[in-house]
Amino acid sequence: MRPQLPVFISREHKDFDEIFNSYTKPLKMNLWFCAIWLIGLATIVVLMNTIDFLKPEQESIGGWFERSGALVGVCGMLVEFRLKTVDNIINSASMTFTPDVFQVFVRYEKYKGYFHKLALSYAIIGAIMWSYGSPVLFGLEHISIWLRS
Repeated sequence: MRPQLPVFISREHKDFDEIFNSYTKPLKMNLWFCAIWLIGLATIVVLMNTIDFLKPEQESIGGWFERSGALVGVCGMLVEFRLKTVDNIINSASMTFTPDVFQVFVRYEKYKGYFHKLALSYAIIGAIMWSYGSPVLFGLEHISIWLRS
C-alpha cells in the first residue's frame, strides 16, 4: 500500500479562512509579544538606572547596573524561546498550505530573522552588563567626562 500524499489547502477550500486564521493569529500574537517584551524591558532597564527614586540607597549604581544586565540577558533568552514557537508555526504552515498561500508567511519569516538578531544582541549585551557592569558603567562615565572637556 502506498503512503498518502499530503493534501495542501488552497484559497478555494471551504474552511480556508478558519484554518488560515488558526495559523496567523498565534503567529502575530507571538511576534507582538516579542516586540513588546524587548521594547518594554529596555525601557524599564533605562528607567531603573536613570530615575533616582527607583535606585536603591544602600547599593552602588554599578551593582544595580549589573542586576539589570541579568534581566536583559534573560529577556533575550525568553524571546528566543518564543521565536521557536514562531518557527514551529511557520514550518507547520509550509506543510499545510499551497505555495501561493504560504507566500503570506514569508514576510513573518523576515520579522523572525530581525527578532533573532535582536534577541541575540540582548543576550550578549546582558551578559556583558551582568559580568562587567561596574567597569563598563564607570568607563562610560569617564569617556563622557573626557568628551565634555
